[in-house]
Amino acid sequence: MGGLLMFCSKCGSKIPDGAKFCANCGQATQQAAGAASGPSGSMQGAGGADGVVAGGSTEKRGLGKGRLRKGFAVLAAAVAVILFAGFFIKANAWRLMSAKSYYGYLESRSGQISLNKLYRDSMKAAEVKPFSKDIVFTIDSIGTDAGIRGRLLEEFSLNLKIDRDKNKTAGYVSVEFMDNELVDALFYRDRKTVGFGIPLLYDDYFRCDIDKLFTTISKLTGNDMPEITVADKSPEQYRKEMDKDTRLLDERLAKYLKTLMNSIPGSNFSKKSEDDVTIYTWAGGRRKKAAEFKNCRTVRFTVAEKDLYVAFDRVLSDLEKDDEFIGLLAKYYDAGQLLSIGRYRNYYGYESSLFGNDENDPESVIKNWITETRENLGDIFDPEDDYPLMEVKVIADSKDNIIFRQIITDYSFVSLATYSNPEGFRITELNAAGDEYDEERTAIYLYSGRKGKGAMWHTDFGTGEISFMSSGEGKSDIGMEYGMYKLKMSQMFSSYELDITAEKDQNEKNTDLLRLRLYVDNERIGSVKAVVRDLKDKSKLTFNKNKAKDISELDQYDLMDIGESIMENFEAGVAGRMGSFLGW
Repeated sequence: MGGLLMFCSKCGSKIPDGAKFCANCGQATQQAAGAASGPSGSMQGAGGADGVVAGGSTEKRGLGKGRLRKGFAVLAAAVAVILFAGFFIKANAWRLMSAKSYYGYLESRSGQISLNKLYRDSMKAAEVKPFSKDIVFTIDSIGTDAGIRGRLLEEFSLNLKIDRDKNKTAGYVSVEFMDNELVDALFYRDRKTVGFGIPLLYDDYFRCDIDKLFTTISKLTGNDMPEITVADKSPEQYRKEMDKDTRLLDERLAKYLKTLMNSIPGSNFSKKSEDDVTIYTWAGGRRKKAAEFKNCRTVRFTVAEKDLYVAFDRVLSDLEKDDEFIGLLAKYYDAGQLLSIGRYRNYYGYESSLFGNDENDPESVIKNWITETRENLGDIFDPEDDYPLMEVKVIADSKDNIIFRQIITDYSFVSLATYSNPEGFRITELNAAGDEYDEERTAIYLYSGRKGKGAMWHTDFGTGEISFMSSGEGKSDIGMEYGMYKLKMSQMFSSYELDITAEKDQNEKNTDLLRLRLYVDNERIGSVKAVVRDLKDKSKLTFNKNKAKDISELDQYDLMDIGESIMENFEAGVAGRMGSFLGW
């Protein structure tokens, strides 16, 4: 075999086969390096008889490390580039998107109001574990100008015994004066029956099946009441049904809202950066700085009549074919209102095909209304009018969280701001006025934080606040959280305040204390104290359904006789005793 022609790695000159050095520059060849490291054949020793070298030669190990270091360097550089690109894209994503796309992105991050979540939260809040409690209300104090009659009122007490489990609730309430019972009442309810009695004033007890209750009330009072029925569904089945319905509502509302927004042309949208944004609060009835933000982004878009025409035409077109959603609407909506509107229109000569041939079918009513509305949509919105009816403004902070929304029309200004104040409360504030700087406005101010939550409102009719501040002690057995509850209202020249405190009794085990204080024009009118203990005696909560009279079988005359007997007993007993005490 002929010799191989090689080239110098340093100067590129030709090197004959077998040469150990370059004749031009003296650079050692690969053969020379191989010779210096020893023979390349099979080796034994440290590697054993299988021919695997334990560690290999020094040069081979060095070459491997060099390549490994180079690989790591390349990988690190690639990761750095990717990370840098990711951070850059994330920080500038709003610049890379169209204004409309960026607005959609902001809304997707903010989350929509979920009816299903509201339902689940309300059910969770209303969920109370079974309990048996004895509650005694006493008048703690009366205003300084109450006189002797006011002092006598402090001798009154209201006793409430409640025994509640999964299937039924029984309660007994009595009014006492100087430890003497004046009047009492027993109430009872299970899944199918309600019952009541007034033991001190009438010997008999009464009951009524729930599905006959409203009909019975109508018969006894002579007033028409809507009929209700008790279906063969358990409370759990009702909850599952409501959960399913609210999820469907959420799904459809999201779908049709998306259709509305997609119908607004992208050319209506614009965006820009805002270096400094100041949020103002109107919680006190006057404009005041509330929060400041840096590096914000603003999106604006306008909506004209022609945009609304296209949007509602598409929504109504989809609704016409949405039998599932129409069925849900028919399930909860009283079609009688629509029927009355249609008859009114027909009576005064308006042509309407709203009800078709089946006026009593709610689904038919709703479908016909959708069809007729779509056919006459041009009477509501001008499909050629491009004058902006409204302008919508949305401001997001540097993390793409929406902090401010604004809707402006020719006659109104509505804004919704979300921010945190220095006290650590998360604030949501809704304002409505004639324009941005109008100080005569309606304002709703919601706040929540680790220690409490509340709402304030300011309207033309007055101001008010409802709040709760937690004491951090948890909840009582009846589901009431320990802390301070307040209700404040001001109207014209008068102010009212009701304070309720709930706390554990430090001196008595398994006992809670409630205090109610009423103020008028900042002066305390009186206070009521409630002691809540575990119920030990349930003897007064017994209700025998089989011995109780069925009120559905009574007529108006029977009811009048019963009422007269109760009033006679009341006048002979309670009123007489009270008159002697109070000097009536």
